[in-house]
Amino acid sequence: MPPDVVEVEIYGNKYKIKQPEGGVDVREIAEYLDAKIRAVAQNAPTASSLHLVVLAALNICHEFYDLKNGSLRDSRLAEEKVDLLLQKLETLQASNSRNV
Repeated sequence: MPPDVVEVEIYGNKYKIKQPEGGVDVREIAEYLDAKIRAVAQNAPTASSLHLVVLAALNICHEFYDLKNGSLRDSRLAEEKVDLLLQKLETLQASNSRNV
């Protein structure tokens, strides 16, 4: 097996996956996915493997969108705060230059 290929197990199936250089450890990602599928399986024990994988993928996508939207919202709030601080600084500079 090439050195950049790792073997992982996801929901009882083994896969050989190329590890991207400088990327997150593929094993860690596989463990996360395996845990998500197993969590879904506890709530739907009679579902097919494909159904479990799709439900786990939907859950992961939901987490991703929550993080993405939260990050965007946080970025907008930070920009608004920076703008407000800049306005206050400009106001202070203007009043100081009038007093000199």
